Amino acid sequence: MLDSACIDGGIIDLGHIESIQLLKACVYETMRLRPVAPSGIPRSVNSEITILGYRIPKGTMVLPLQWAMHHDEKYWTDPQTFQPKRFLDDEGNMINNKPPKHTQHTY
Repeated sequence: MLDSACIDGGIIDLGHIESIQLLKACVYETMRLRPVAPSGIPRSVNSEITILGYRIPKGTMVLPLQWAMHHDEKYWTDPQTFQPKRFLDDEGNMINNKPPKHTQHTY
């Protein structure tokens, strides 16, 4: 796997991420475990919504707590452990290139 990706002197970098699935899984797992912005990026609600019985008025600024979502045991087995293979199938291919549904938000 690595030999086929290292055609330019054996140097591996993020430019190889699409050809080395384990590298891509490591990047995904690193971002899951230690997100760059643990409290997420502030968003403004564009229309009134209700979440779990709480009314969120239009224009409210919300801050998704990505760290909590990425460490929720309902969605992640052993979330405190670095396990890049959680993103790979049995053949070593990425299971899904999209983030898990519970981490996607449309505000």
